[in-house]
Amino acid sequence: MTLSVGMRIVTALLLLLAGLGSTSAAPAPEEIRTVNDIPGFSVKVLQRTLSSTIYKHILVSPIEGWIAVRGRLSNRHIFGARVIHSELDGIYDKYALQLARETQIAGYLSLGNTDPTTSIVINVLIYQIADGTMALSFPYIAEAGGEQLEY
Repeated sequence: MTLSVGMRIVTALLLLLAGLGSTSAAPAPEEIRTVNDIPGFSVKVLQRTLSSTIYKHILVSPIEGWIAVRGRLSNRHIFGARVIHSELDGIYDKYALQLARETQIAGYLSLGNTDPTTSIVINVLIYQIADGTMALSFPYIAEAGGEQLEY
C-alpha cells in the first residue's frame, strides 16, 4: 500500500506537530529559593556570623524549607515562642520551637528601653545535603538596629 504525496505531507506535519507539542509541554525547571528570597531575612547577620567560605555557600544553596519562631528575649533567654511561619507541612515546627527555647543570647543589652524584654525571631532554614537534612538557625532582634548586632 502506497501513500499519495498529499498523505505523506499530512502524516509528516502531524508527526512534526506531535513532536513540537511534547517539547513545549515539558515541565519548567524548578525555581531555586535561597536566603535572598526569604522575606525580612537579614543576610547581613549571616555575613557577620559565618566564616566567609560558609557564607558564600549558604547564599547560593537551595533552601528546602523555612520556619520562623517569634518570642520575647529577657535576660539571655527566649520565652513565649510561637511559630509565625511554617513550611514543609509543619514537620520541623516542634524542632524550631525547641531551638528557640534552648537559645541563649549573650551580650545583648537594651539601654533606654522601659520594657525589659525585646522581640526576637529565630529563623530556621532547612537544607537537603548529601548526608541527609541540615537545619541552620539564626536569631534576629526584631527592633530598630537589630540587623547591626553581632550574634
